Amino acid sequence: MANIIIDELLCFVQNNYSKIPNNNMVSVTAGFYTDEEIVNSKASIYKLISDMHVAMQYESETPQKDT
Repeated sequence: MANIIIDELLCFVQNNYSKIPNNNMVSVTAGFYTDEEIVNSKASIYKLISDMHVAMQYESETPQKDT
């Protein structure tokens, strides 16, 4: 099952990561987005990584069926 995150800040960063130098990216995002939006985006990434880690552990612990 695919995990989909809809987040304006993450979309902006993904679409501009290779186009804008890191220092400018930080300035632009910190200047435009609120602290709450930044914290929420960060929490979304951490939750996605955590969910992926749990799913990978589950898959490695689940016995494979012989077909």
